[in-house]
Amino acid sequence: MKFCQKPSQEESGRVPPVQHLAKGFPVLNYCADPEVSIEEWEFRIWGLAKPTVFKWSDILALPQNECTVDFNCVTR
Repeated sequence: MKFCQKPSQEESGRVPPVQHLAKGFPVLNYCADPEVSIEEWEFRIWGLAKPTVFKWSDILALPQNECTVDFNCVTR
């Protein structure tokens, strides 16, 4: 699959001139992502805030919504 392509006629109004439409979002990192199980995953807050630990299930229990936006990037 080609990562960037010229927008179709229907999409052209949403893409700035001379930019391409991305069909995915590149993940640019130096090494492989670590494998962490959902059961072991934690998000910890500390410092000047009240120390708190969120488990993955706590994050999923938060209010959620879906949002579609345009993201323009200068790399192409």
